[in-house]
Amino acid sequence: VSYEAFEDEANYIQNMENLCNKGLTSACGALFGMKFLQSSGGLDSLLSGNDTEFKPNKDLESIAQKMISLQDYRGYSLLGSYLEGDIQKAKEIYSEGSEKGDSQSTMVLFGLEIDEEVNELESNQK
Repeated sequence: VSYEAFEDEANYIQNMENLCNKGLTSACGALFGMKFLQSSGGLDSLLSGNDTEFKPNKDLESIAQKMISLQDYRGYSLLGSYLEGDIQKAKEIYSEGSEKGDSQSTMVLFGLEIDEEVNELESNQK
C-alpha cells in the first residue's frame, strides 16, 4: 500500500491529473476521491469526526463526466455522490448509471428507495 497520496498530496494529485488526462479512468477515480476528500475538509477532518461543510467543486463534476465520456460508467456513481445535496438530481444520475450497467449506482439507488419507503412508513405511523 502506498501512502504517497497523503505524504505529498499535491504531487499525487498532479500525477493522477496527468494520468486521467491521458484517459486512464482509474486515475480519474483516484483524483475524484482526493478532490472529494479535500472538499470535505481533508483527511484530518475525516479522522477527527468533525463534520465540515462540503465545498462544491466543479472539478469533481468534470472528472466524473470525463470518466463517463470514456465509457467508464463508475463515473455515474461518483457524480451521484457529489450531487447528493440535490437528492432528485443525484437519483437521476444514479438511474442513468444503473441503466448503463454501473452496479454501484444500482445499489445506491436501491438504498435511497428503501430509505424513502422506510421514512414514508414511519411518517404514516405517527
